[in-house]
Amino acid sequence: MAIAPDKDELPEAINPGATHGEAIGSFAGKPLYHASLDADERLALLAGNGFTVLRHGKNAPACCGATVWLAKREA
Repeated sequence: MAIAPDKDELPEAINPGATHGEAIGSFAGKPLYHASLDADERLALLAGNGFTVLRHGKNAPACCGATVWLAKREA
């Protein structure tokens, strides 16, 4: 029987915008607000909160053009 890892052992996946900025639009007919940091700001916040970045892809083709971060909090 497989045992699921403790939630503290799992990495965090983040799917932010690729650059610093704000956007206002709509999704499913409802207003939508989105804000994002630039990569240096996000990296500093992750590191300052005990996370190590495992992978980062800006506009990653394997993720349909999304920007993704995979980070894990160090014990």
